[in-house]
Amino acid sequence: MNFKAAVCGYLTAAVIASCVCSAYPASKSEPKEQVSQPSSGGMSYERQWMMYQSEKKSPIVPFLVNAILYPGLGNYLMDSYLTGTVLLVTYFYSAGLMMNGETDEEILMGANGVLLAWVAGMITAFTDTSSYNRKLQKRLGLRASLKPIPDAVGVMLAFDRRF
Repeated sequence: MNFKAAVCGYLTAAVIASCVCSAYPASKSEPKEQVSQPSSGGMSYERQWMMYQSEKKSPIVPFLVNAILYPGLGNYLMDSYLTGTVLLVTYFYSAGLMMNGETDEEILMGANGVLLAWVAGMITAFTDTSSYNRKLQKRLGLRASLKPIPDAVGVMLAFDRRF
């Protein structure tokens, strides 16, 4: 295996590691914060919820940017700079290896790297958006969400608000 193929392999491993790390929160055992009713000087819960609704981001725009332009650019929209940089570097290096590869093995590795970066970019658009919205909820002090509840007939949505 030559140097070009080894670098492509390392970048592929970096993309996979970046996707796995962005899919899971850093700590699942976050301390539960008590959110009391706001005082007269603070924002009401309804105002906080309206602010969240106006500032939250949709995964559609980063998904389309990653799918149509270059993988990784949509991650920058979600403030995920490390994931976006890893995807961009992997994409451009793999594309260069695919176009300038001297052997069939190098061309195939480059094509696989390009495909992996593209698919990973579309997946991380959703995980990064979810992470951004979760951080926004925490910053605003909201502890509410819609949760699916299985039923005998189908699935219901329940509004969960924590105090």
